Amino acid sequence: MIFRLSVLQHDAKTGVALFSVTGDDIDNILCRKEVSPLIRQPIHTTESEVLAFRMEQQHLAVKVPAEQLVAVCGACGIPNTLDNQASMVLALRVAQYSQERLVRAMTQEKTLVQMWSLRGAPWIFPVADINVFTRAILPTNETWIRHFMTGCEPALMAADMNADRLFNLVLHALDSVLQGRALTQDELEKALSLELEDHFSSAEQEVWRWPSDYGQGVLLGESLVRHILKVVALTGVVCYAQWQKALPTYMLTADFLGKPIPLATEADDHQAQMELLRRYLHCYGPATEEGFSQWAGICREQAANMWATIQGWLVRVECQHRDSWILEEDAGKFTQRRMLPEGVRLLPPNDPFLQLAERNYLVQGKQLYRYFWKSVDNPGMLLFDGQCVAGWHMRTEGDKAYFTIDDVGLAIGRVTQSELDTAAAQLAQCLDLRYEGYTVHEL
Repeated sequence: MIFRLSVLQHDAKTGVALFSVTGDDIDNILCRKEVSPLIRQPIHTTESEVLAFRMEQQHLAVKVPAEQLVAVCGACGIPNTLDNQASMVLALRVAQYSQERLVRAMTQEKTLVQMWSLRGAPWIFPVADINVFTRAILPTNETWIRHFMTGCEPALMAADMNADRLFNLVLHALDSVLQGRALTQDELEKALSLELEDHFSSAEQEVWRWPSDYGQGVLLGESLVRHILKVVALTGVVCYAQWQKALPTYMLTADFLGKPIPLATEADDHQAQMELLRRYLHCYGPATEEGFSQWAGICREQAANMWATIQGWLVRVECQHRDSWILEEDAGKFTQRRMLPEGVRLLPPNDPFLQLAERNYLVQGKQLYRYFWKSVDNPGMLLFDGQCVAGWHMRTEGDKAYFTIDDVGLAIGRVTQSELDTAAAQLAQCLDLRYEGYTVHEL
């Protein structure tokens, strides 16, 4: 097979050679199936330009029209681990956002769904993208499953059980336990735990009923079910039925949608993996395989296997002598130099933008890292002209919202009171709350 390769011109800004390729098998080149990616010079950039690009890609530079709500949720998913978190994330990105619009999309239109997804946490994303945010990261062997079940190793050892066996037992028990009804997490765990006992020997049943170290009054079997459920959920078979109450309920996805879920083929799973990587790179590029592993909550080996499938899509980027990668389709847009967006933005705790791998792009020093990125009770981040200047918290009393701005020693003085009042009031309004002002607290 003979290909003719010629350099037509060089990009004036990046020095990237623009090639023309012809040949009998041009489709294989376009699909990156048989031909190695063409070697290019890396794109050189700065931390500020990377942040500006990501803010634009994640709809933080300019809000999108309200009718694009579902598309915004599909960009990289919306985490919803805290009260009102999804609404706070979307209020920053969608013009004229209202919680009523989100509720309608999830309960009436059924265009959005909430499921256990990345890092075993609840995420909201389009129903059309269920495979992308679930099966794409489904671990398929013992090592990968155990990695996703963070903190469960002692319980597995006590029960002398393989994670893969437990996964299959729970997956097959879900239909009989959840068919036609919705259960809280505690109810679901207890029902599954009882259902599984019939599959064990007498000795295994005795261990299954041991007290657990994971909570008072909780049995070992119930703890194991709790951990494995978030892996089983990556098959896409279970979703949140009611997600706004203090005790959310869960049901079969087929019951939620009112129709059977088509069986996913190996080709479907492969396509979902590539699409999830494309969305990650589109929103967090330039990025690395390691960053993707952390974002998705999967082990490095699983991430490496996925990353290898898209090598032909990538362009190398160099920032501060560190190599990362961007989608070829985004490379031209990335090289259009941009400034960080102006103004105040109150990023909520765990906002998708804050889940970047390079925390040093936003703050420097261990003290600030520990303040902004905790295991629980993270603060929000106050951005001014794209730069971190403070942290913030919101407290509610009835329908009133009170804000606290944490002065962490950065240049908060550049932000005017009117700008802060406007941003906080708009956020409170989107949550159907009345803004009652803010106070500044020095840490």
